[in-house]
Amino acid sequence: SRASFSYGLLAWLPSFLSSALNVTLTKSSFLSILPYLATVAVTTIVAPTADSWEKNGMTRTNVRKLSQTLCFGGGAICLALVGLVVNSTPPEAVTQTTVITVMSLLTVCFGMGAWVRTGLFCGHQDMSPKYASIMLGITNTAAAIASTLSTFFTGYFFSISGGSWGWSLFFPIAALQAITVLLFQSFKSDPVDFDKA
Repeated sequence: SRASFSYGLLAWLPSFLSSALNVTLTKSSFLSILPYLATVAVTTIVAPTADSWEKNGMTRTNVRKLSQTLCFGGGAICLALVGLVVNSTPPEAVTQTTVITVMSLLTVCFGMGAWVRTGLFCGHQDMSPKYASIMLGITNTAAAIASTLSTFFTGYFFSISGGSWGWSLFFPIAALQAITVLLFQSFKSDPVDFDKA
């Protein structure tokens, strides 16, 4: 889910801005970086906020779950809204307000994505400090494969959906993020001794 979110959007955002929102290539390059700048900005507050939650009595597992819910839950809502806006606005009817709305939603979405740093990315260390690097390597390898596939499937969905950006890019990623929130909520991040398991 994280891979399709990051890399799928990274790969397709300039094309989306150009074809769906009639944004020139020069302007598209500038607008494409705004959501990523939001990630950088929000990243500066994520760790101190998560630390304060834990210091104020929230369990580490609940901090991880809340962080991941903010990341993927917030992202799913924003991406679904972008899909709705794009599907209801043909390219010839796009206005500056449409572009501002879509870019604002994408910027909030990517800003919320910064919460992965105190959610999923910390889970490996929480579960097994001894094997955290191996676990992170395995999950990042799986994410790299998923990101490659997400780029392909976005193009495939785009062709079979008649060129619908909502149904090819935004709704599928939003659905994956919503499913991931539910899965993440069902697990704990209690330590595991893999040497004894």
